[in-house]
Amino acid sequence: MAKRMLVVLVVACACAWGDPLPQAGASSPGTGEITKFQAFALVRSANTGQAEAFGRTHRYVPLEVLLRTRFFQGRSDIPTISPTDRTAAEVGNYRLLVVVSPGAQHYAVQLVPVSGGCGPALFSNESGVIYPGTALGCPPAQFR
Repeated sequence: MAKRMLVVLVVACACAWGDPLPQAGASSPGTGEITKFQAFALVRSANTGQAEAFGRTHRYVPLEVLLRTRFFQGRSDIPTISPTDRTAAEVGNYRLLVVVSPGAQHYAVQLVPVSGGCGPALFSNESGVIYPGTALGCPPAQFR
């Protein structure tokens, strides 16, 4: 039941956020931009991978472990992920961060623009809810 609720919340959040999702793999050539579809797929994959890890071990895992799971391996709907350390990776012009608490009972996911600034970002945690946002003082922004 909790798993169904998580799926419903994620889908509702995705549907409520602006224009319809573009086709998978549709991004601006050469700009390093990721689409809204790709952004949500990245954060959704992190949440799903964490849910599976916690279900098996009662512990959340760092990004380096998540990237070796079926939720990231061989996926054509997400762009190339280049890890920079245990907790961070570059994805186009975005940084994917997965921070796990010292006791591995909580985690936070961030997909934020590498350059900072006013680009759109996504945030989530063990609740599975994905939150869109921008930096304070910036106009509302959306992924393409």
